[in-house]
Amino acid sequence: MTYRVELLRQPIFAVIDLKGAEPDLKNWIDSPNVVFPSRPNSRTHFDGVELFRIGEEHWLMRAELDQEDRLMVLTRLVRAPVHISIVLVSDTLTFFRISGSDADQIIKIASPLDIHPTVFPCNSSSYTQVFGIKGLVIRNKDGFEIAVESSYADMIDDFLRRATA
Repeated sequence: MTYRVELLRQPIFAVIDLKGAEPDLKNWIDSPNVVFPSRPNSRTHFDGVELFRIGEEHWLMRAELDQEDRLMVLTRLVRAPVHISIVLVSDTLTFFRISGSDADQIIKIASPLDIHPTVFPCNSSSYTQVFGIKGLVIRNKDGFEIAVESSYADMIDDFLRRATA
C-alpha cells in the first residue's frame, strides 16, 4: 500500500537538554518570555524557541541551528549550578518530519504510542519506541516529527522510506 505522506530528514537543530525543578530552571534561564509547558508531554513556543516537557523535571529546548549561540546564552549553559543540568545535545539528535493525510498511519507502523488526538493532541511530545529504539514523537498541525539518536538516523530513514513506499 502506498501512503500519502511527505518524509523529510530535517537539518540539525540547536537542542539543549534541561533537567531540574521548573522554578529553578525558570530562575536560571535568562529570558522573561520563557513559557514552560503546563501539561506533561507537551510543547510551548516563545521567541522562535520550542520548549518540550518530556518528563518529570526534564525538558528539551529547540531552535534553528543558527540560534545555538543564543540558546547557550539564554540558558547560561557554561555556568549552570549543580542542582540543575543544562547540556547542549544538538549533534546527538536527528529529526524527521512526516506530514500528509496518512502521517498517522506511518507513526502507527513505527511506534506503539497511542496517538489518538484525544490523548496525543497537537503539540504533544513523548519518548517511546520507534522501530524498536528510543525516539521522541511530536505531533504537529500537519503530521508528526520523530527524533532519534543520530547514530540510528540512517537506519530510521531507511525504515521510514520502506514504510511509506
